[in-house]
Amino acid sequence: MATIKDISRLAQVSPGTVSRALRPDKSDYVAKETRDKVREVADKLGYEYSLQPKPDKNQLNFALLTTLSLEEETRDEYWRFIRRGVYEAAESQNINIKRVIRMDEGVDPQTLGECDAVIIVGTLSPTGINTIKSVNRNVVLVDGGSNANDQVDVVDTNLAEVTTQALTEMAKQSQTISNNRFHRRFPP
Repeated sequence: MATIKDISRLAQVSPGTVSRALRPDKSDYVAKETRDKVREVADKLGYEYSLQPKPDKNQLNFALLTTLSLEEETRDEYWRFIRRGVYEAAESQNINIKRVIRMDEGVDPQTLGECDAVIIVGTLSPTGINTIKSVNRNVVLVDGGSNANDQVDVVDTNLAEVTTQALTEMAKQSQTISNNRFHRRFPP
């Protein structure tokens, strides 16, 4: 009987990729060409797998909509970290990332309406957010800027705001220290 390692070797991909490609709840994480190649090898070897997910009535199905291209995401460590964090958080909450949709590949809003919620990674215009909300009211924006706080739930680092606050506070403290030194040298 064929194993995942056998398929991995023949398809020239990692065993993890084979596992994801053959699991209906994870296959969207694998590029279509790779998924087809893995399934073709599995079929030739007589490996049995099912394309139908096992129903879990308690599991929520989310769509992950990313504004980044595959190249941008794989080139940038920060975005890979964000994406991994989304997957880990979803898994810990019994959430299935049912679809991964890249904006540069086009979006059918109706597919977003079929999910329990939509997680958006990256910056999207208020009009784009409203379009998504018209088909699915459960939207979370991850690191997409604070300009959408009044439209959807936002998970954001607010790095620019926090940095500005820290620099302003440091400037105040620096001025206070400078004034204290001046008054020690030249008492009033």
